[in-house]
Amino acid sequence: MRTFALGLLGVCALSASLQASPPASYEFAPEDALFARRGESPEAAALATKAYQNALGQTVGEDKIYAAVQIGRLALLQGVIYEEKIPVEVRRKILESCIDSIDTIKGNRQEYYYFYLSCVGARGKIASNLIDKFLYARKMSNIQTAALKSTQDANGTYIGGFEAGGILRVMAAVRGNQQARAVGLYNPEEALQFATAAVASTGRYYAPFKEFISGQTYWDNYFYVGQAMASLAIEKEDKNLILQARQKMLSTLSVIQDLEDEGTLSTERQPEVSYYRTLMKRLIDETTACVNQSAWVSCLKKAMEG
Repeated sequence: MRTFALGLLGVCALSASLQASPPASYEFAPEDALFARRGESPEAAALATKAYQNALGQTVGEDKIYAAVQIGRLALLQGVIYEEKIPVEVRRKILESCIDSIDTIKGNRQEYYYFYLSCVGARGKIASNLIDKFLYARKMSNIQTAALKSTQDANGTYIGGFEAGGILRVMAAVRGNQQARAVGLYNPEEALQFATAAVASTGRYYAPFKEFISGQTYWDNYFYVGQAMASLAIEKEDKNLILQARQKMLSTLSVIQDLEDEGTLSTERQPEVSYYRTLMKRLIDETTACVNQSAWVSCLKKAMEG
């Protein structure tokens, strides 16, 4: 296990895809200091968001893109990860504000596609009614083709890119989510394809983080591999896929724990990593509870739709 963990950390290829560049001229030190404290509380995250929103209105070019990216990261923290700490009505407004902010950098670049899809998808997931869900599903449908194309090389192979395979990750999240069935976006086979490609995505340094991040060390990616496997197991009624999903989560959690025990696990994305560790543990519990039941398909489907 340790050899595997060290192998992950040794990945040092730079992505040739469009990436958010470090700040060019605007001094983001005060905003980045607030961002580093985002995991302390919803209030800390909101304060950092306000600071970047102010910067967004004062910047252009790469600085503006950087401010929008940071607003997107904070919106996903507040709108998704802090789901038990922030009322759903407030989270809807945060995600809607994220969409507005990301629209200020609209263009054929992965930063825009990733955070637009992420905030639209998260907002649609907590929609108050089916009509609202369809509205946000349509927004995703309208942009997904261009977004996915931006993650391909000249041969049409998915290679990921910005935020360690971010676009592929968010599309895997949608395609593998049982709740996406109602709005026509569910496709577990594509989900597994996208999530697997996200894990293989080459990496780089993403400001303001100081540590190198690749698809293999962006732990969120592995959860969506597991989710896709479990969803595909339901569609194919293939119990082996459940066992594979469970093992994928167990091995990933083991690697993370080894790194933590060694003191080499990066803490720069601690709120996000903690959240996805919880999701992986939950998926393990769900698959374990269902796998030995005669009606395991309905059991797992119900658990994943909850």
